[in-house]
Amino acid sequence: MTTISDSDGVEVLALPDMESGDDYPRLAAWFAGFSLFENYRKVILSQCRELERAKRALTGEKTTEARLDDLAHIHPAYLGYLAEGLRGKEKYAICHLKQGGVP
Repeated sequence: MTTISDSDGVEVLALPDMESGDDYPRLAAWFAGFSLFENYRKVILSQCRELERAKRALTGEKTTEARLDDLAHIHPAYLGYLAEGLRGKEKYAICHLKQGGVP
């Protein structure tokens, strides 16, 4: 399991492992078209939005939904997930080429 944490170290979400070396079927499930990566991306974005909403509620700060959405998109947990995904997509592309016989 991979865990995604916010900037305070609070676990936001636990995810199934995205990668496992050159395991093409697992990489394809995570990173090919209509993949698990995109589905979980939306879940993490929603979690980050709720974390930002909770932070604002604790301080009594009023904010718009658009601002919460902006804050969620720059949340460290979301950016970390995107960075992990980029590494995974790179591995998937390499495996995909190898499956097609490209060295």
